[in-house]
Amino acid sequence: MSRFLLVLFCSISMAYACGPDSLSKMSTVSGTSPIHHLTKHLVKNSIPNKQIDAELEAIINEFRQDLDEHNVAYDSSKFNRLKIVSVVERLPKTKHQNAVAICRKVKKKNVGGLGPASYSWLEIKIDREHYEKYKEKDRDQKKLKILLYHELGHCILDLHHLPQDKVGIMSLNIGKIQDPENFSLYVDEMFAGVGENL
Repeated sequence: MSRFLLVLFCSISMAYACGPDSLSKMSTVSGTSPIHHLTKHLVKNSIPNKQIDAELEAIINEFRQDLDEHNVAYDSSKFNRLKIVSVVERLPKTKHQNAVAICRKVKKKNVGGLGPASYSWLEIKIDREHYEKYKEKDRDQKKLKILLYHELGHCILDLHHLPQDKVGIMSLNIGKIQDPENFSLYVDEMFAGVGENL
């Protein structure tokens, strides 16, 4: 009987620990403008090897250079935990139909499923249809950079959205950015004051 109770307890503990932790953020925009979705998930599988699209990795490296040039204090270990940055045919199912990019903070459950989980890795996924539109219409990739910088702002810097009346890389509606040629100005504004509390 005690063996049965032990197995039952372990099964319930593991089932509970593997369920999704439902923190999500959604950007609401009009038309086909980029929408971002941030999620946290608990998983029991192992940490994946790095899988970063080469073209997107170049933008990530620019982001890191911009951080250094702006003297932003940040947790550099988060770049090591950024394991997946990819363009996908379809984003993982979310409750938000219009998402075009996702920043996921993936947690690995502790052995036995007891106690709090800690972040194991970070991943960013971009919807292929929107990725292709950006590449086709935007030769200098400013819109793609804005989208990826937005997601990196969430994943690496833990930034939140700007107030709705503000326009910038961390806007809830990044589709409001009508002048991507002012990218460097938006980057300056994004990093102003970031990391002062680290």
